[in-house]
Amino acid sequence: MEEYTIDYELTKIAVSIGGIVVTIFLAFIGYWWAQRSWRKQKEMENILQLEAIQYKDKAAACKAVWSLLPYLANKETPKNIFIVRSENHEKVIYCRKALAEEFYDNAMPDTFYAQGHGIFMPDEIRDKFFDARIQIRRLIDAARNETDDKGHIKLKTPELAHEVWKIHESLTTLIRNEIANGIKETT
Repeated sequence: MEEYTIDYELTKIAVSIGGIVVTIFLAFIGYWWAQRSWRKQKEMENILQLEAIQYKDKAAACKAVWSLLPYLANKETPKNIFIVRSENHEKVIYCRKALAEEFYDNAMPDTFYAQGHGIFMPDEIRDKFFDARIQIRRLIDAARNETDDKGHIKLKTPELAHEVWKIHESLTTLIRNEIANGIKETT
């Protein structure tokens, strides 16, 4: 009988120790799982904050380059580089040299570099602006001394203006889509 009571006492002690060990183990697992979940939540918050900052910077860059679009427009405004006139019942396209140089030398470099918007500019939009800039530089270089008394260069090949106007249309769509897609992604 004595042996039976000793076994019973040992069993009671073992069960108590086992209960304590299981409790400690479950507490550890709960703590580990809570920490893991908290870290994942914080990582997600950080990612969302970073995406929001990046979207704001992209949106600011798109708004900044939006102000360059009037230079490339095919509608006559005080800033557009190309104007269309009628001469002898024909459409003739002129380049306003001063505005072309302003776009090439000042407006675009200032927006992309001095203001820093080129850093956050989507590649496709940046490439299109630089394509237009190259086309305009070629025109200025080709007709350096061929300006009339108003400072206009008569285009010998209207395809250049049409190419810049296509770039303008493409840029308008790209910038709008970039901002709209950013809004969808952040909501």
